[in-house]
Parts: sequence; structure tokens; C-alpha cells
Amino acid sequence: MKKYILTGALVTCMLTACSESSLPELDVYESFEEIVAEEKAFSSQQEPLTELEKKEKELYDEMISLGMKEQEQVKKVASRASKVVSEREKRIEKEKKSIDKSYYKSLELEAEIKKIEDQQVKKEARKLIILMNERYVAYENLYMFYKEGIELDKELYALFQNEGVTLDELEGQITEINNTYEKIINANEEFNRKTQEYNEKKQQFYKKVNNRNTN
Repeated sequence: MKKYILTGALVTCMLTACSESSLPELDVYESFEEIVAEEKAFSSQQEPLTELEKKEKELYDEMISLGMKEQEQVKKVASRASKVVSEREKRIEKEKKSIDKSYYKSLELEAEIKKIEDQQVKKEARKLIILMNERYVAYENLYMFYKEGIELDKELYALFQNEGVTLDELEGQITEINNTYEKIINANEEFNRKTQEYNEKKQQFYKKVNNRNTN
């Protein structure tokens, strides 16, 4: 499941000439770049999480193809799938910690934004903070559903290892998982939309800062 990440500035070199200035908008600019840096751990989790999700899907398909008549083999595969879920959970917690750090960093920006004299630049900076808040709320929803999905997956693999499990129990659990993962897909799309919107607005802010300091 692909999640968009925050991007760094494309106009850093244009602002370098102004780096000796103490203009508050440059301080805000640097703070936004620090927020991007805080999400380094978030971006580093994306590929491993995708690989784990792919591996787990393969194990699930293997269990389904084996059928309940191959109970001992199914139990072994389910045990392996449970370990993959646990690894996914560790990765998502690292991702969450990184997102939290970048969000809390953004909360510190208001004092710096107040010092900006150019009202248009100040307005753009505050729009970014609003978008950051909206993005964080979107991630919180995504994280909540993802964690719910993880718990349901754990329960499913425990059922596969239970010799007394019925087909109705398995089908009921799988239906619940499918419903939850539909919510995850929708929440992920909203998070990506907010991230993309934030990245676009941030580039606009950087350009306004650059234009003001080169005129």
C-alpha cells in the first residue's frame, strides 16, 4: 500500500543567497525542511511494509489453496503468517512515531510565523499548518484502521491453527477483514491526497519567499 511522503524544497539553492538574512520567513522555511527530515523514518518503512504485505498475501493464498484437509500444513503456514503480521505491526509503529514527530514539530511554527511581516507570505504559511493538521488527522484514521486490520489478521491466523474451527467462523472473519481493508484503502487515499496538497502548497510558499527576497 503506497503512502505519499513529504518532499523537500526544490528552491533551496535560490534561497541560499538570502541565508545570511535574519528574515523570519527564512526561519519558517528552514523549519518546514526540518519537518521533512523528521519523516525520514516514515519513508524508510514504506518499502519493507509493502514487501511484508505481499509476503503475507502469498501465505494467505497458500493456506486457502491447501484447504482444511491439510490441517497440519495449514497450521505451519498460519504460524509463518502470524510472524509476518507481527513484523508489520513493528514497522507501522515506527512509521507512526515518525509522523508524530513531524506533526509536533509543526506545532512549534506558530511563534515563528507571527514574526513574518509580509501578510501574503504569512497567510501561505498558516495555510500550510492547517494542511499539516488535516494530513495528521488523515493519518490517524489510516493508522487506526490499519491497526484494526492487524488485530483481525492475527485472529484469522489463530483460527487457521485451531483444529475445531468451522467454515462459517473463517468466512465471518474474512468478511470482517475485507470490510476493514476497504476502510484502509479509502483512508490511505485521503492521506495521500492531503500529502500531495501539502507538498504543492509548500512549494508555492517557498516560491513566494524567494520572490520577496530577490525583488
